[in-house]
Amino acid sequence: MSTSAILLAALISSNPSNPAVKRDRPPDASAVLRRALLAESRVPFEGHQTIVISTGDSTDATETHEIILGNGLSRTEYLLPRSSAGRVVTEDGKTRWEYDPVQSTVVRSSLSNRSRSTGSVDRILALINKNYRLRLDAHHERGSGRPNFSLEITPRQNDRNRFRWWIDRATGHVFRREAYDCNGKLNWTSAYSIINYNPNRTTKSIAFHPPKNARIVAKRDQRTLTDRNEIQSLVREWGQIGQTLGRGFALQSACQVNAKGMPGLHLQYSDGIVAISLIKVIGSAVVPGEGQAARSVTIGGANGTITHESRFTLVSWGGSGRTLSMVGDVPENTLLAIARTVR
Repeated sequence: MSTSAILLAALISSNPSNPAVKRDRPPDASAVLRRALLAESRVPFEGHQTIVISTGDSTDATETHEIILGNGLSRTEYLLPRSSAGRVVTEDGKTRWEYDPVQSTVVRSSLSNRSRSTGSVDRILALINKNYRLRLDAHHERGSGRPNFSLEITPRQNDRNRFRWWIDRATGHVFRREAYDCNGKLNWTSAYSIINYNPNRTTKSIAFHPPKNARIVAKRDQRTLTDRNEIQSLVREWGQIGQTLGRGFALQSACQVNAKGMPGLHLQYSDGIVAISLIKVIGSAVVPGEGQAARSVTIGGANGTITHESRFTLVSWGGSGRTLSMVGDVPENTLLAIARTVR
């Protein structure tokens, strides 16, 4: 081989644009997360989901059999705990049916379009990147036996949970989630098993038919507003409403509700991963906790209570003829600090 040929061969082999030697670039954590957010409720699959929550010295476990067909079509049957076994929730894109076998009651409610647009996903992703640091392990495999990504989502402020998601590489489906508290203790896990990403199901297989003699309750549809102008028009009736709660939680939606027969406003804020609900009610409607015993707290000079239900913290307080309640999957110190900024 001539000297010129040798030089030419060396030049070609060292050129990174040469397909023969091009290396795959490591995936971008934000791009993988964006795909997972877009895949939510869109990827068809069938599987068993198990949720385990640590509550003090004990744990609570829930197991469900789920069929997701995409386009708002789904069926969820509760297997555990025994107190919930047989409960069924189905959605056909327009109507949600929820059957409680213990009470022999069926609740029927209308559904609005809840599919995520690329624009809304990009806004959520911007919030996540603002409030969390992302780290991707592209070689981690666990649980599904399929190639997947392991994504660590660490809060920029150590005042909320740190998360790890396992994301199926082929579909973008998040098949396992883990949440760790500020001290690194595992708070809860959510994992799918026996997953089939090609379920041989039709709309008939998820259709719900109320059992004979079951009592059917029609739940009034509450229109949820996500457009900023519509929200501003609604909240003007309730006084000043902040676009943020501080600590990175931004207003996402609003709807009018009724609490114990009294008119109210439900505002939902999010940091991209965690949601916090703020409910304002005209009158006295402090929500009692059903979990641990409630404790007395003071919010802006007003008396209130704080309690825990499963992994959620709930605080309620009153003043000026109104009652405010706030609930979120955050430590109580964080929720109290946020509540004390609400006017």
